[in-house]
Amino acid sequence: MSRQRLRAGDTARLGAVLAACILILSACAPIDNIQQGGVDISDPCYSPRQVLLSAKEGFSQTISQGATTGAVVGGLLGLFTDGDIQAGAEVGEQAGAAAGYYKAKRDEVKTRQDLIAAIQGDFATDNQQLNKVGKAVRKITQCRRNQYRGILADFKAGKLDHNTALARKKAVDLKIEQERKLVEQLLEGSGKRAGGYTAALDAGFALPPGELIKTLQSEHAKYIALRSANVRSRPSTSGAIVGGLVKGRRVYVAAGNKIKAWQAILRPNGEIGYVHGSLIAPEGSRKASRVLSKSGGKPGMPEVAEIKAHDAAYDKVSQGIDELVAMQQFEAAKLSFLEESTI
Repeated sequence: MSRQRLRAGDTARLGAVLAACILILSACAPIDNIQQGGVDISDPCYSPRQVLLSAKEGFSQTISQGATTGAVVGGLLGLFTDGDIQAGAEVGEQAGAAAGYYKAKRDEVKTRQDLIAAIQGDFATDNQQLNKVGKAVRKITQCRRNQYRGILADFKAGKLDHNTALARKKAVDLKIEQERKLVEQLLEGSGKRAGGYTAALDAGFALPPGELIKTLQSEHAKYIALRSANVRSRPSTSGAIVGGLVKGRRVYVAAGNKIKAWQAILRPNGEIGYVHGSLIAPEGSRKASRVLSKSGGKPGMPEVAEIKAHDAAYDKVSQGIDELVAMQQFEAAKLSFLEESTI
């Protein structure tokens, strides 16, 4: 199984299926758990191995109920678009979980700020667990290395006979193979959960700043930033800079607040700020579409620290498991004579 993070194209598809799932979310089911097998407390690498097992247990669950509905909706979207039903179902499963999670979080809070903060908090908790996995993999690598070297040293010292040394070497080989598969599985689960959080954040950022509106429609008009620019405290270039626009991002224009050439927009904290009307255009207009065409046709989401943190932690775990396998090949080669010997 190849290791890969959530692709940008998958994020866009997740967003589309997420919207559909939010509308029709009903009966749902979690993904199947990965079998972890027995626990060997006599294993000298028991402690870091337990970190992997614990992380696998958490990452094998979807972030919320909704996977079944999402898989159905995603499969239908795949059928009616590029015909990739299986891929659509996989994306839909993630989006279904994200939809259930998003709805639950939205019901708990009153403002967009609180919603986004809540999602980021859960995302950060997952990232902390993934960081622990990275450290555990490195501890396991050193622990298994010590086991291999201990077998070789004891055999040379006459403390182990041939059959016992070979049996212990094979036992370590088996443990490492189990740990490699375990990490592959938990990385897959972590990636799916990260995709769900990302889709939920995307939906959250698409809401108007301030108090959450419990209907699907907003009285605020959707605009797209045509280029990066400052947001000011009043409709004048002499107004204090209180924020900024990012090209290709969605902004909400407060209805009935236009002052001459200046548009009043909702800042992330729900307060009013002002930008010159030439800097933004209605979403769906020719100007806005031209800008969005350079970013996949969809308004960009603000940079989120948790997404970068997840990718960094994911890459460290991937690197760690590659180092574990490389160590196993190097150290096991020193003991290969045990399998070649006819003693």
